[in-house]
Amino acid sequence: MVLLVRLALFFVLLPSLGSAVVGDSVLSGTFLAESKLGLISRRNQARKQANIAYRQGRYEQALAQFRTVLETGQPVSAVEHLAVAHMYFRLHRFRPASYHYGLVSGSVTPAVFSIASAQLGVLACYRRDTATALSQFQRALLSDPENKAARLNYEWLKPRYSGKKRQPKPQKKAATAQQEVSQQVEKTEQQQAKLNPFRNVNMTEEQARRLLDALQNDDLPYALARRRQLHRSSAGTAGRW
Repeated sequence: MVLLVRLALFFVLLPSLGSAVVGDSVLSGTFLAESKLGLISRRNQARKQANIAYRQGRYEQALAQFRTVLETGQPVSAVEHLAVAHMYFRLHRFRPASYHYGLVSGSVTPAVFSIASAQLGVLACYRRDTATALSQFQRALLSDPENKAARLNYEWLKPRYSGKKRQPKPQKKAATAQQEVSQQVEKTEQQQAKLNPFRNVNMTEEQARRLLDALQNDDLPYALARRRQLHRSSAGTAGRW
């Protein structure tokens, strides 16, 4: 099953996370404690390293870096859960990917929620849960009608899902083949029965077949020819004695 996986937006989301925490480093008229500044610095650095690793296809390293963000961030945003879900998806670790996609709540921007729903639809397809997949693709489109991947997946899957289990088709070919064999055997037996009288009058099988082919469409000439052949055979035998 070929399905579209919308992950391109991930590259836009991660850089935006770094700027999203800048506000945490400013308090009205005061300075943050050194420990908090260090924590913010580590989180931003982890985001940066995770983004670089992801772009280079080093998904394990990207995930390890982003765990720092999850462990030190309170609370963890829906966008961060989406980023981690993408990393797990790339690693084909679908169970934790599904968990983090599910943590993207409906309170986030429609585009982000749509991406998560579409990804849950893809994961449902991997489980062969077509009904759930269609439902997730619908949710994705309701949240963001411009989600082309969700729309294409929905349009591709919908006509292939009837809600009923496929019934095995009757094996017509096997029955037809057996019938043809039976007919061929019967035809051969009939031909052999017709050839037997000619064998009894000292005709070769080839001669008998030629005569039979010439006369098989007309029963009367066939009977006359057989009687004439029998008569000639009897006369020839009498002369030799």
